[in-house]
Amino acid sequence: MVKNFGNWNTLGNWNTLGDDNTLGNWNTLGNWNTLGNRNTLGNSNTLGNWNTLGDDNTLGDDNMLGNSNTLGDCLKFGKRLQMEGVKVLALMCMSNVDGSGRKIQVIVHTDGILIRAGCFKGSLDEFCSKAKRENKTRYAKVVRAAAEALQQDVIEKGITGGWDEVTEKESEND
Repeated sequence: MVKNFGNWNTLGNWNTLGDDNTLGNWNTLGNWNTLGNRNTLGNSNTLGNWNTLGDDNTLGDDNMLGNSNTLGDCLKFGKRLQMEGVKVLALMCMSNVDGSGRKIQVIVHTDGILIRAGCFKGSLDEFCSKAKRENKTRYAKVVRAAAEALQQDVIEKGITGGWDEVTEKESEND
């Protein structure tokens, strides 16, 4: 059954939303929420920390995700996505690079590349240095190659993530 939520809702902590939900604009979801598969979130939502979004979810423009989110496969996001404290240009999720099954998020953002892997969060160089210190050379090489390829693709295609555009809200303040 598809459930719809209207605009300007606030959902508290520890909520679980099943599959095929639609949330309207300007919702705030508290921490530790779980969203199932095939949900659609409208524009300007804020999701707290430690959320889990299942597969095939769609996020509209101007959404903000807190830290330590788990994102399923086939996530589609709109313009001006903020997550992990950075302005996202492109996002790639990888898993099982080193045989551990661990998921890795590679985030190309307006100031560089950010890696989230388990409890680790830091720059690509920090990630690779730590992996090498732990004798995870394949991990360091594969993640670096993939992250740098994604960043180069963003540059070549001129992907801005919408950060170069004036939003309706910003134009109202001028």
